[in-house]
Amino acid sequence: MIVADMTTSTFWKGETGVRGTVREGETAYKVELMVKGSQVYDYSCSCIEGNSYKGMCPHARCLWEHYQVRKKEQSGKLVSTSQGARAMIREYTNREVARLIQKSEEAQVHLMPVLVLGRREIGLKFKVGRDRYYILKELTSFVRAMETGSQVTYGRHLEFHHSMEAFAPEDRPLVAFLVELVSLYQEHYEQFKKSAYVTVEGLREMNLNRANRDRFFQIMEGRKLTVERWDATCQVDLRDDPFLLEVTVERAGRDGIRVRIPETLYGFPGEEHYYVGDQKQIWRLGAEETACLTVFLEQMESTGSHHSVEVQERDIPLFYERVLQRILPFCRMRVKDVDLESYRPQELRASFTFDSVRPGELTMEPLLSYGDFSFHPVHDDRVPRTVCRDVPGEFRISQVITRYFS
Repeated sequence: MIVADMTTSTFWKGETGVRGTVREGETAYKVELMVKGSQVYDYSCSCIEGNSYKGMCPHARCLWEHYQVRKKEQSGKLVSTSQGARAMIREYTNREVARLIQKSEEAQVHLMPVLVLGRREIGLKFKVGRDRYYILKELTSFVRAMETGSQVTYGRHLEFHHSMEAFAPEDRPLVAFLVELVSLYQEHYEQFKKSAYVTVEGLREMNLNRANRDRFFQIMEGRKLTVERWDATCQVDLRDDPFLLEVTVERAGRDGIRVRIPETLYGFPGEEHYYVGDQKQIWRLGAEETACLTVFLEQMESTGSHHSVEVQERDIPLFYERVLQRILPFCRMRVKDVDLESYRPQELRASFTFDSVRPGELTMEPLLSYGDFSFHPVHDDRVPRTVCRDVPGEFRISQVITRYFS
């Protein structure tokens, strides 16, 4: 026997009526039970034993057992949806809605960086937009909107749901870079907040350390960049081709030279590269260019807006040998009224004489010559500065002897 269907009804006295159809073979029987508490106090069945005083018929017992099983299943503990599950449903729903809305939006959004060149620091500001751009006044709010997929309005002409898909493909690496920088900023302030109760401040501009400068220019390679200097704002091209520095050498006063580079040049270091720019372009110098030009460019720029240094005549040979020759492969040098070759340092030559006054004793006398002038490196203390101008140090006889006999 099987129960084909079952319905229940509850009455105000606490009684429950159970009606059902029980099949036995090809025959269906209509059964009705009246239940109060846990007992059946009355029943009826369409079979011939349905109203027997001997007790419930097999069809009634089958329906009663089926009712008890179903009641036990429904009497278990009720489960309520947790807050975490509701948050998941809400978040995935919002993201799906945002994705559908993004597909219907006319054009993808662009993120435009602005490089801010200060006297000591280098920073980044950002603008966002399509045809018209709006400055991001609060970078932490922008990152929060990216994390939640929120819809944000900028002015009257820009409103969109924030996600990677909302931005043009070429701008997505820059968006990821910005999100990373802001997240590190927030972590930094959270560490201080725990110990010194410092609150996270509003963030409109990001400072770039040397490593992040290299990362930023790698992301922006081959694209235009807005540069905001202390004196002007301009659009520049980012270039990786070989850089050729314009250097002018000219006579200064009666006994010196002046070395200068264009006043429009500016430079700043990265971790692996040095960057040189003007009002139209910024070059990322290669490894060899960076090694050779960094010191020269930093010192030239530190002189102020004139970008020049002066060298007295007695120091020109050393400046020519140690500086100009070093940077020459990466320069276009214009020389005015100066014969630099005449300042090329001559070779310093050394000769030695040996004598033995008595057995087992050896004496040595060194003699140095620089051009036509010869002098003893120890006993002569009046050597003209025009003859020998080098890095200060001592002449060590022991080192000379060791090199001579080795």
